[in-house]
Amino acid sequence: MLQKDNRLIKALLSIYLKVASRRRYVLFLDFISLALAVYFGYALRLTFFIEMGYAGELVQTIFIFSACILIPLIWGGVYKVVWPRASVEEYTILLRWYVVGTAIFLVLFKISDELRIP
Repeated sequence: MLQKDNRLIKALLSIYLKVASRRRYVLFLDFISLALAVYFGYALRLTFFIEMGYAGELVQTIFIFSACILIPLIWGGVYKVVWPRASVEEYTILLRWYVVGTAIFLVLFKISDELRIP
């Protein structure tokens, strides 16, 4: 049993190192996690049943929110870092650009009435 656990840990570590060392994979995983965050936000607000009337708004919000976060991250050079070897300074840069993206989305959210769920 211990031998199988070691193989599983080695396989998971190998997958992590492969994904975390390629920019496009990290960008893709970030997009997926941001899309899931928006989905869960809508699902919690609408008690996990997203009606067809909200599907268009959901997709629109997914792309707007993801763009508001990912564009500052790309612009700030966050995806140039090999994350398994990242330092504390690189994580603070990631946090700074994430906060900038969140602030941009909040401004868009306050200005636009289309992004709000009635």
